[in-house]
Amino acid sequence: MAVRVIRAGGTLLAVVLGVLLAGTLPAAAHNELKSSNPTGGATLDTAPAAVVLTFAEALIQGKTTITVTGPDGANAAAGPAQLNGPTATVPLKPTAAGAYTVAFRVVADDGDVTNSNVKFTLTAAALAPPLTTTTPPPPTTTTTTAPTTTTQADTTAAANTSSGTVWWPWVVGALVLILIVVMVLLLRRRRAGQANP
Repeated sequence: MAVRVIRAGGTLLAVVLGVLLAGTLPAAAHNELKSSNPTGGATLDTAPAAVVLTFAEALIQGKTTITVTGPDGANAAAGPAQLNGPTATVPLKPTAAGAYTVAFRVVADDGDVTNSNVKFTLTAAALAPPLTTTTPPPPTTTTTTAPTTTTQADTTAAANTSSGTVWWPWVVGALVLILIVVMVLLLRRRRAGQANP
């Protein structure tokens, strides 16, 4: 009788252990997401340079797919995911303000697949371009020289001055010569008159 009870207890214990192991092994086989940066549901006023996902186990190259999609449906990843052990880093290229979806498909060593996603939101401030302060150029000084205009009066005066400096000595010389001739003639007449009284 005691032997039967012991056998029954052992069988019951084996069944319980089997059920417990059956419930825990599948869960442990999946390479689940442990943390993310940005965290799921976060709203950011500054866009991060990259999205970082950390999983329970090391990620397998070629069996890990991560995409980042912007609110406009465009690809928001600036490059492929960089895997380093259990951590995946995806450079971010924000496209618009709104909700971003980081979808991942991870295959574990035993072939189990984990499909899920993380969402975060970028505000309009996160997409605003940085303010740049520009120094205005120093003022330039422009010197304007008034054009010199020559009027008709100036031209006439210059012509008169130029022509006067050419002909007036000749006129004075001619007058002096005529005066000398007249004086010589007058002297001759006087002498002729004195010679014939």
